[in-house]
Amino acid sequence: MRSTTIRRGMVAVVAAALLAGCGGGDGDGAQPESTAPADNGVAALAPDEVLQRATTAVRNAKSYHLVGDVDDDGKKMTLD
Repeated sequence: MRSTTIRRGMVAVVAAALLAGCGGGDGDGAQPESTAPADNGVAALAPDEVLQRATTAVRNAKSYHLVGDVDDDGKKMTLD
């Protein structure tokens, strides 16, 4: 059960990271300097499709690195 919870949490973190790329700048109106494509198409997808693509990407990845904090029933877990 715990591994399922952790796996779901990791999928949620990956999905959130994908969606974070859709956010705005720092509010000064200037375009951010980035070498990434201006639009990866995620913003136009339905939430279920974003989750499906994130899940597929995690399953097919040979490795990945997660950084952040997770709250598991009031217990803080740091990932790095």
